[in-house]
Amino acid sequence: HHNIKADLLNAEDLIERPGILIQYDGLIWGSPTYLGGVSSKLKQLMDATGPLWKKQSFKGKLAAGFTVSSLPAGDKQSTLISIFTFC
Repeated sequence: HHNIKADLLNAEDLIERPGILIQYDGLIWGSPTYLGGVSSKLKQLMDATGPLWKKQSFKGKLAAGFTVSSLPAGDKQSTLISIFTFC
């Protein structure tokens, strides 16, 4: 598609106004892995979207996620599962 537009948003900026996310057709979530989980700011944003989920505001939207960490351990898998569950 030639009319694709992407915006880079910071989770911290959306915690108080998660409703902005509804305008997007798809959401790609990214977070560093900290001790097997997403960053505290992304977790706060996830929690703040509760009322939107209850209204099914994200129904039919595409979603994806990614993470990175410097440790060779399997901690990234648990972060991705957390993002996947949220999606």
